[in-house]
Amino acid sequence: MLLSRNLFLLIAGVFLAAPAAFAQSYRYFPFLSDTMARKPLGVIKLAPLSLLEPYNTFQAGFEYIPEKGVWSIQAEGGYGNYFTNLHNNQALNGGGNNRQNSENWRFRTEIRLYTEGYIYRPLRFYVAAEYFYRRSNWLSQGSVGRECESGVCAYFEQLNYRMFRDVFGYHAKVGVQQTLSPRLLLDLYAGLGRRHVWVHSPQLGPNDDTRRRRVIFNIDPGQPGYYRLVSASMGFKLGYLLYRKELSDSK
Repeated sequence: MLLSRNLFLLIAGVFLAAPAAFAQSYRYFPFLSDTMARKPLGVIKLAPLSLLEPYNTFQAGFEYIPEKGVWSIQAEGGYGNYFTNLHNNQALNGGGNNRQNSENWRFRTEIRLYTEGYIYRPLRFYVAAEYFYRRSNWLSQGSVGRECESGVCAYFEQLNYRMFRDVFGYHAKVGVQQTLSPRLLLDLYAGLGRRHVWVHSPQLGPNDDTRRRRVIFNIDPGQPGYYRLVSASMGFKLGYLLYRKELSDSK
């Protein structure tokens, strides 16, 4: 919880401070006036904060910018496993060492609309619609209640079983893409939407109970079931800008 709170404060501080800090980019970075006329092709991006999440991934993406530059499309993908996870969150896993052989896959697709088009300027505001999907799986072990009704189970069984957690949903987002150098960008964003969570295991039936502790708004990520949740997204990405090749008029 302490790491999550500090992470939120870090994101909020960067999101609020960065636009003001770089609002006078022309004054502090005179190279911008020489390069803003060049047409961008796209941005290669990294999402460092994704490594700090409970279902962590190493996440990278590419934003394609059409020649007119009013809108863009961005796609991201990520992968993480047990060895790259910085959390020892036993509450999410039933109080035991159940993250053995865990894997996380994440995909995002986003369409953006920029204010006044994507001309290479120090500061670009945008609105976006995002669809995301994440699959997590891990090897779990513990006592499982069989043939349960109204909280009463016929019997309990010690099992080793693999859990799957599929999450998909959408966000409406606002953000700002900030120039740091002729090539480097800082992408700040925040959004709100909806997510659907499906927790399941091929070794568990619909009336089985894994007895996981309920956390996160009384929803237990380790307990099989289907959940509909409000979803929030906030963070930043680092980008490397690619330009279109300029053809010479001379023959």
